[in-house]
Amino acid sequence: MKTSLTTQMEETLYYFLRENGYIAIEEVTIPDEQGIVDTLGCRLDNKQQFEWRCYELKVSKSDFRSSAKLSFIGHYNYFVLPEPLYISVKEEIPAHIGVLVYRPYISEDLPLPGFFTTEKSLSASCYK
Repeated sequence: MKTSLTTQMEETLYYFLRENGYIAIEEVTIPDEQGIVDTLGCRLDNKQQFEWRCYELKVSKSDFRSSAKLSFIGHYNYFVLPEPLYISVKEEIPAHIGVLVYRPYISEDLPLPGFFTTEKSLSASCYK
């Protein structure tokens, strides 16, 4: 059962990906027992090659520290975290993993529940 926060973060992430030219795919099972990616973003880069971005959504410390396999197999890989969680775990995030921090909107009149700020971005040299 997904929490309301998880659903809000997913909705905002899908919009964020579409706005940046990506196709968003939810709950992708990776072959060879490499796990499940919460959200996978895909687009063609300027060389007409597929660029893959993997996003793991975490809403609590126990979720973040879970023994569940992280399926970071993309060209770029990110944690998607609410701001309070990011503040408490930022020292535990590996250098090669980016972070999108979710911040909810206050007004009920807006079309999306929140927005992201990129706290840690990745360069092409971080391919893993």
